[in-house]
Amino acid sequence: MALGNFSTEAKRSSWGGGEMSRAMGSDGEQREMYEIAREMFRDAMRGKWNAVEEKYRTNPHAPLARITSSADTALHLAVTEGQTEVVRRLTKVVAPETLRLKNDRGDTPLHLAAAHGAVEMCLVFLNADAQLVEARNEDGETPLVLAALHGKSKAFFAIHSKLESGDSGLRHCRRDDGNTILHVAVLGEFFELAFDIIRLYPELVNYNNERGESALHVLAKNPFSFKSGHRFGRIEHILYFCIWVEPLKAKAHSSQYIINQYQEGEHERLVPENCDTCWTVCSLLWKAVNIIAAKCRACALKEDEEDPIENDQDNKDTDQSDEPSTTKKPSKRISFARDQMFPPNYITFFHFLEIVLEFLLVLFGVGIWKIAKLKEKKQKHVWAVQIVEELVIQGSRWGYNEDGSRPLWSLTDTINPNYLPELEDSVQEPVLSSQANKFEVLKPYGLKDKMETPILVAAKTGVIEIVEKILNVFPVSIQDVDEEGKNIILLAVENRQPDVYKLLMKKCMKDWVFQKVDQNGNSALHLAANLGDKRPWIISGAALQMQWEIKWFKFVKQSMPRHFFARLNNRGESAKELFTETHRGLLKEGGKWLTKTAESCSVVAALVATVAFATVTDVPGGIGDDGSPNLQDRFEFSIFAIASLLALCFSVTSLLMFLSILTSRHVVKDFEWNLPRKLVLGLTSLFFSIAAVLVSFCAGHYFVTKERLRYAALPIYVATCIPVVLFAFAQFPLYLDLIKAILTDVPQRTYRDTTV
Repeated sequence: MALGNFSTEAKRSSWGGGEMSRAMGSDGEQREMYEIAREMFRDAMRGKWNAVEEKYRTNPHAPLARITSSADTALHLAVTEGQTEVVRRLTKVVAPETLRLKNDRGDTPLHLAAAHGAVEMCLVFLNADAQLVEARNEDGETPLVLAALHGKSKAFFAIHSKLESGDSGLRHCRRDDGNTILHVAVLGEFFELAFDIIRLYPELVNYNNERGESALHVLAKNPFSFKSGHRFGRIEHILYFCIWVEPLKAKAHSSQYIINQYQEGEHERLVPENCDTCWTVCSLLWKAVNIIAAKCRACALKEDEEDPIENDQDNKDTDQSDEPSTTKKPSKRISFARDQMFPPNYITFFHFLEIVLEFLLVLFGVGIWKIAKLKEKKQKHVWAVQIVEELVIQGSRWGYNEDGSRPLWSLTDTINPNYLPELEDSVQEPVLSSQANKFEVLKPYGLKDKMETPILVAAKTGVIEIVEKILNVFPVSIQDVDEEGKNIILLAVENRQPDVYKLLMKKCMKDWVFQKVDQNGNSALHLAANLGDKRPWIISGAALQMQWEIKWFKFVKQSMPRHFFARLNNRGESAKELFTETHRGLLKEGGKWLTKTAESCSVVAALVATVAFATVTDVPGGIGDDGSPNLQDRFEFSIFAIASLLALCFSVTSLLMFLSILTSRHVVKDFEWNLPRKLVLGLTSLFFSIAAVLVSFCAGHYFVTKERLRYAALPIYVATCIPVVLFAFAQFPLYLDLIKAILTDVPQRTYRDTTV
């Protein structure tokens, strides 16, 4: 912020507030106020906070002055600049009501301190005026909500510690659009904070915003928070498997613990940056020792199998001691999918194997640029699954009404934002007669007759982790339908979610689930045939998208018996007719894309064929009187002759493949196998022909340079291969997509990740 930013708006705001209108009377006093505001702004920008503090002490109007165009006071600015000591001194010299001054967004200094995660500033403000936690900005956000919105855990618990004495804090947890602190924490992927919020306020699990969305809805709309939303290569998949991530654990939440835990400053760095790899190796070794030691302790403490009653009682006591005192959870827990792949006695071995592989990767330098990023991803994925588990289990006591399409209770958009009832009260007395005339406290979803449940949202976005866990806890959720009458099967098929559909094929053994039709009479096969405005397959070229559409249609068709799907919809269309009608545009685009690609590649293939034919007829060293090459006994000549012949054969083959694509009919059935196969063969032959031409050139050129440039010949020939390498890198993504599209029976769902 430059000095010039103190503009006319700042001049007006310096005396435009309600406080200043009452404090300033004459024009002279207003001019004096403007001068004070301008001087404080200049001093703050130059870091002269002692001068600002002096004006606060000597001039009673200085704490009320708005010194920026956004109506910030000097205290707002000090918080933004991170001046903790200045904030502490200024707070001591101003009246408590001055701390409640708001800028244009309605933020008090405590709001800004919470958003920046300034724990000490938050405690200073709250110690001076505990009522600051009640303040709301223009969006209805309290400082507690802002701390959760920005993922500032320390500031969140510092503010929360001031709410524990006789205050549930629920009225501070929601902003005007209905989003609670749990909503914003999940939306920002601050899962560690969200985990603690669930333990502190389990009631928020079932609270909905004005759009009728719970925290589980928000999480279901973000597939990139889960492993199912990412596609890893083979090396990345191995690295991902080898990385160990600590799961989230509940912490104590007493006031003294929070103050001691979160009021401490940032920990200093334990090791220099250039020793990170060594530190990581030592950490891995220590982790391996802990795993082995834990296994040994478990074997040593194993109870006698002849006394199962006592052993069972000990286990119950242990489980109860580990469980937080805030809520009681069902004993059934959903374990991670990877733990179910092997017997329990194999877990230690695989943990140790992960440690060894991770140690080797770090040792060879891979961890410097790869492991840290993958570990961050896996940590997000593992923690997101834990949050889903907590949300589903906490919501299990609310149950499902009717057919499971709506939760039993949800927070309405007409509820008083300053009043949020306790969960226990709402369960015991759903209709509060004493408040019935004032406002409706709780009711089922009121925004739509059929609100999409989290499992339907997860089916649309392809988050199989949420779908699987909800089905395990709520089997009745398989009956959920949206406002168009589509169940989870129809939504998974319509949104091209193969993983979700295959999961449902394994779990759902009821025929009627797959025979379901929507309000328009469309079966799952009709929705598989309908393209609509979606382009779900993120793959190179319209022709490959068409191929995957055909494969998806056939996969759904062959997944169930023929009689499972309705033959005609309400418009009298069959699935095949609907496919032909909705894919006309994509079919046309695919034909144009294939024609353009084939024309470009055929020109290159023709040039390579011309060069290859010339090299075959014009051999190095010439031809002798008997018609045989003079250098035919040389090894280099044999390489030249073979490479030239291969270049000619491959280039002609490539040219024929591309010409056959140009002369094809481009009908629907050709896009499934015939045209992609010709394109793969043409590109493969073109790659080999270009490589063979370069090899023949190097072999022929070796006769010229072998005496003069004996040692420099190899680098020169390597440099001649650069065009082939560049061409291969340019076409490699398309080539991989072609191979994957041909060899894969079921298309792989991909996501357009917008993250940088």
